[in-house]
Amino acid sequence: MADELGSRARLPLFFFGTLMDGDVLAHVLNRPVERPELAPALLWGYRRHAVVGAPYPVIRPDADRHVRGVLFRPRSEDEQARIEHFESEEYEASPVRVQVGTRLADAFAYRDIDGVFELSDEAWCLERFSRVDKPRYLAACGGWMADYAGAL
Repeated sequence: MADELGSRARLPLFFFGTLMDGDVLAHVLNRPVERPELAPALLWGYRRHAVVGAPYPVIRPDADRHVRGVLFRPRSEDEQARIEHFESEEYEASPVRVQVGTRLADAFAYRDIDGVFELSDEAWCLERFSRVDKPRYLAACGGWMADYAGAL
């Protein structure tokens, strides 16, 4: 696992949901996150979907769409492991190619494990998440990260 995390730490991560929010990411990393650490990026050929009964989204292939998100590079293997721990129950890292400005970059995105979620007909929106769900979600993050034991 440590070798896999180490090789994954060499590439940035594409966040398309709650981890785009600096407060959520700071909670997961256990450190403040500066806005320049989150570079705007586009993932072409995918669509973001809201999940029934959950405040976070998933992405699915859709040739006619794109997903706006952010590119983030963990500072250490521990930060990569923290993100992996946060995503581990329902998501797995998949290689993707994103557009950052005028260039393309290889990255990893955490895509949901098949069959875990039921998709909603509603679109997922970061602004709505921040306004409605964020306080409860941040409290839940504490529980999800409480059993993080550190990089292996």
